[in-house]
Order: sequence, then C-alpha cells, then structure tokens
Amino acid sequence: MVLTLAKNGASGFVLARMILNVILDTLVGAIPILGDLFDFAFQANQRNLKLMKEHYQAGRHQGSALKVIIPVLIILFLVVAAIVWGSYEILKWLYNLL
Repeated sequence: MVLTLAKNGASGFVLARMILNVILDTLVGAIPILGDLFDFAFQANQRNLKLMKEHYQAGRHQGSALKVIIPVLIILFLVVAAIVWGSYEILKWLYNLL
C-alpha cells in the first residue's frame, strides 16, 4: 500500500505517517502478549487505509514529511540518550561493587 501511494505521487507526510504506523506495529507487535493486544487495538493497516482514502478523496495530509520525521528523530535521540545514561549508571554501580 505504501509503495502504491509513493508511485502515485502521495505527499511525503502521508508516506511518513504510513511508514511510522508499520514500524510501530512491527516493533510493539514483536513483544509477546502485549504485542498481540497492541495489534488488536492499533491496526496499522486500517490506519493506513484511512490515510490513503483521506489523501485521495478529501485531499488531506499534504505537505512535507518533516512534520513526522523531526518528532520521531527527537524521540529516538532521547531513547538513545537514556540507554547510554542507564548503561553508564549500571557500569558505575558495578565498578563500585568491586
């Protein structure tokens, strides 16, 4: 569905939202039990179908993908920073035990 929209000239915003839906569904869906519940509630394909219909029928969701990419990059940076900080704190704690 994403490739079809890309070939037919959909805006970067729609494509970025659709790809984000698929990635989120894949990442959270990989977690046992919680992923099944998330898949049942989130339904990425239904969301993408709605985005596609809104794009073609109502002309909505025009514009750049930056409105989606920038917040995702900020969140990713914060997650990586938290992992680095947590790793540092664990290593510091382990070093102090010795």
